[in-house]
Amino acid sequence: IIYIVMSVKDVTNYQELFDFISKHSGVGISIFTRSLSANRTCTPCALIEPFTREYQKQFSIPVARICVEKSEDLATKFNITAIPTFVLIKKSAGDIEIVQSVASAHVEKLKRLFESAMDVKALKK
Repeated sequence: IIYIVMSVKDVTNYQELFDFISKHSGVGISIFTRSLSANRTCTPCALIEPFTREYQKQFSIPVARICVEKSEDLATKFNITAIPTFVLIKKSAGDIEIVQSVASAHVEKLKRLFESAMDVKALKK
């Protein structure tokens, strides 16, 4: 198995997210999280991050990390009510469309979201 190594991209506004998803075949996963700074730790966010990176490599799906404190407009646009929230998105007619979301740090749900991303990616080809 060959993994394509991608990094998690920090995104702070809609245009950055749109450009990011456009650059990566129009499909990706956005993580809405809190700042991972020492004084404002989101324990579930920190615990799920290694799995996020592993699935990102395994499935070759780009991931954008969005800090809700720095990007309240994106959190509002995507109706984020819990953190972490993972959102499968795709580029659609000049906009970003939500395909599916998971408001949980549950490893199996996250894996299924990445598997769904592979299905969406295959349909876009």
